[in-house]
Amino acid sequence: MDKERLQRVDDAIRESRSKLSEIKSELAEIEDVLEAEAAHEDTITRDARDQLTPGESHRVVIETPPGESGPDAVARIQGIVTFVKPGEYELKTATTADIKITDVGDNQAHAVVADVIN
Repeated sequence: MDKERLQRVDDAIRESRSKLSEIKSELAEIEDVLEAEAAHEDTITRDARDQLTPGESHRVVIETPPGESGPDAVARIQGIVTFVKPGEYELKTATTADIKITDVGDNQAHAVVADVIN
């Protein structure tokens, strides 16, 4: 093979490797989306009453403070959306709080703050 042919083969190999790398990256993104969808499906099809009971205490991290999506803060317990009444406490995003479950529905729970940790 002459130098020109070798260069074309080398260029073709580099281009193929580049395309393969892009495909691998796209596949990883697709896998992430599929995992997130599966987790979401699992969350919405299970009954919160099988996992939570009124009167239980839990430590949670506030995802959404009061006022952004309603009067209550939002946290999750085992993936279950939990609406948290702040009471006398100021709750911000990422606040860690001890809460007490007051009510459990089929796909959500309600709670009140017992104490704020940070």
